[in-house]
Amino acid sequence: MKRSSEVDLIVDHRPRTCRRCGGSLSHIKGKVRSFRQVQDLPERHPLEITNHQVWECCCDQCGVSTVGCFLDDVRGAVQYGHHMKELVVYLGVAQFLPLRRIGQVIEAMTGSRLSEGTIDYYIRSFADRFKPVHRCLGAFAKDAEVCGFDETGMRVEGSLHWYHIATTELLCYMWLGKSRGDVMTAFKKIALHDYRPSYRKHMPKARHAYCLAHLARECVGLTEKGEVWADRIATLLYEMITANQQARDHQLPLTKKRVDALITRFDRYLQEGLDYHQNLDPLPPRGKRGRKRRRPGHNLACRLRTDRDGVLLCLHDPLLVPATNNLSERDLRPLKLKQKISGSFRIKGGAQDFAILRSVLETARKQGWNALPDFDTFPLNEQLSISQIP
Repeated sequence: MKRSSEVDLIVDHRPRTCRRCGGSLSHIKGKVRSFRQVQDLPERHPLEITNHQVWECCCDQCGVSTVGCFLDDVRGAVQYGHHMKELVVYLGVAQFLPLRRIGQVIEAMTGSRLSEGTIDYYIRSFADRFKPVHRCLGAFAKDAEVCGFDETGMRVEGSLHWYHIATTELLCYMWLGKSRGDVMTAFKKIALHDYRPSYRKHMPKARHAYCLAHLARECVGLTEKGEVWADRIATLLYEMITANQQARDHQLPLTKKRVDALITRFDRYLQEGLDYHQNLDPLPPRGKRGRKRRRPGHNLACRLRTDRDGVLLCLHDPLLVPATNNLSERDLRPLKLKQKISGSFRIKGGAQDFAILRSVLETARKQGWNALPDFDTFPLNEQLSISQIP
């Protein structure tokens, strides 16, 4: 821990008597020999109570009385303030606590117990306030040069829905869909994902880049079944991931010699896989109609051949295109944590509110902001200008 220059309290430990003769030292000025610092939470205190008083003043010139006005956010006879509301939303959306436990935490901190209805109202009101920011994040994600996409299932109102996410290094945009096909269809730049058919089907104008980590895991599974070519492909894909990360860390593109060497090995190993499966006996058909059956390894080899450009895109432009979709997976993983802690959503509106607030909080984290001290002044700088909200 580092010592802080801002000190709230100083406790002096002065000697009372001389250690040799026992004489009193109370009148001796002395000097500070050394100090140690304790950093701790303040003691538990009840809520800070503020009375807002409206005054009436009578003009001594014309005799007319004028009454002052309450602040716009002071509406009830007795209500909670902004800091309480911000803490409630943070505990629910960032720390995934259920409503009942949020009330228990607030009671332990302040001695005041909030009802579950009050907590739910605060979360809904904050989500309504940040809807324009959420739309702004969606617009920026749609126009990003490279955007990572991922999805995960969540039960809402008793049925399966899907949370979708679009992420970059500076922003996070999350939305709720009824199916895996509810993707960002208007996206036209480079879409990085894990080879889900819905992205390639519903993003016809996008240029697709594929997560090499997912492909490598598929190859490892085939290796366990004895397909040697898949083991070589997996090893090569991990080398590509390392090369891409090194280029991004040093902000230097890969040399043409290294790129050509990796691509040459990829094409050779891929051809070995195609030849391996073509030499195997064909699988018996399931019926008289339909396409010819193929083994999983054969399907993977054909996919790698068909979408070769998307697999190798991270080598040609490593500074722009990451080799993996880990960023999107990291941003989506808290949803599963929320599901384990608090369960699913009973109503669709609550699930949509969570997507809005989670997008704002995750974007704040990526921008290096602390959203808890003041939710109302959530900043959007030159990367995310609030003036650009439609």
